[in-house]
Amino acid sequence: MKKENPKYLYKYRPVNRHTLNMISSNEAYFSLPIDFNDPFDCNIVPEIIYTSEEFEIFVNSLKEREDGQVSQNEIKNLLENPVETLEHNWKGTINNIRNNLRIFCLSAINNNVMMYSHYAEGHKGICLEFLVSDDPFYGSLDYVRYTEKIPVFHPFNENQNIIQKELMEIEVLTKACTWFYEEEWRIIKRGPNPFMYKFSPNILTSIIFGYQTSSDNKLLIERVINKRVPSIQLKEAFKKEKSFDLGIRPYKS
Repeated sequence: MKKENPKYLYKYRPVNRHTLNMISSNEAYFSLPIDFNDPFDCNIVPEIIYTSEEFEIFVNSLKEREDGQVSQNEIKNLLENPVETLEHNWKGTINNIRNNLRIFCLSAINNNVMMYSHYAEGHKGICLEFLVSDDPFYGSLDYVRYTEKIPVFHPFNENQNIIQKELMEIEVLTKACTWFYEEEWRIIKRGPNPFMYKFSPNILTSIIFGYQTSSDNKLLIERVINKRVPSIQLKEAFKKEKSFDLGIRPYKS
């Protein structure tokens, strides 16, 4: 079931030249999946399930093809070792995704302790707030599904659009429940490496300083946004009293 897009999405970042460039130049860097910190991310071989009837229909359709894209030897391998052949083909699909897709990862939350620890230099970095809109930047925005089990894939659906949608959900939008706390959303595009995407300056609306962002880095960020149009609101994370939670409040320099 499709989730409703949140009003804002967040990007946790260290304070470095790449982050400063994102703020000043309105350019987002889209990562290669092979660079992700989860070995299963965009690298899942699902459990392949089908009926004998579905398999027979599929093989017959291959035999009837006249475009020469499927050889008799490939059909023979499929008949003799169906699961192994399908898994081999799937791994080829994985390699294609990992080498050709570019992904910009965001979170639906701005006060997660673990996210500041992992992605914002141990709370010394910042969190960028993006307004979700109809800007082309969000053209392929979707949420990550979290699961305890390896996904199941049905390879022989007659509707190729359904197959492609299921494939993308499994490979690009599925992660183990271990990562549930990230509440991740992704923007998926194709492009060169490195791939920088220019977004509208209006969608970057706020910068949240981490609980331990240094005074020097706060001043640096302030200088950068003072030259920017439109202006960006500054906020800061703080420790709530008698709680393990972080709060977010306006920043007063």
